[in-house]
Amino acid sequence: MSEKRGSLSVLTISLFSLALITSIGIMDIATVYGEKRELTRIGESVISQSATELATDRYYTTVNAPNMRIPLDCPAAMNMARSLIARENLHGAPVELLNLECANDALTVTIRSVQSLAVRFPLMNSITGGRVAITAKIGGTSIFGSAGSGN
Repeated sequence: MSEKRGSLSVLTISLFSLALITSIGIMDIATVYGEKRELTRIGESVISQSATELATDRYYTTVNAPNMRIPLDCPAAMNMARSLIARENLHGAPVELLNLECANDALTVTIRSVQSLAVRFPLMNSITGGRVAITAKIGGTSIFGSAGSGN
């Protein structure tokens, strides 16, 4: 009878340990998803502010066209995006600009930040160094006029 009790306690301790390790791993995954969401928010903010740089010469010549997309002054928008990204950080780590594209009315930015994991497992630490690179690609464009209004 005592052998059965001992094996049950070992099984209970093993399952508890497995549940604890799994929950700690889930904390890391949740932290990375939260940081990805924050990095995306930073990118959306950069796109929104940079997209205010209008190509006024093209804007005023085609303002009456139906479903017209608002033309961007790409050099000015790209300079503003670079400047805004250079000032950003994510939990103390810098946000790096990987790619920046502008074509007439669309602006796309790809940014990255390298973050430390919340919990460092020895095996994962040897593989990743306890750090993970988070990347986000965000693009934006706008339409001027009655698009989507049903008119």
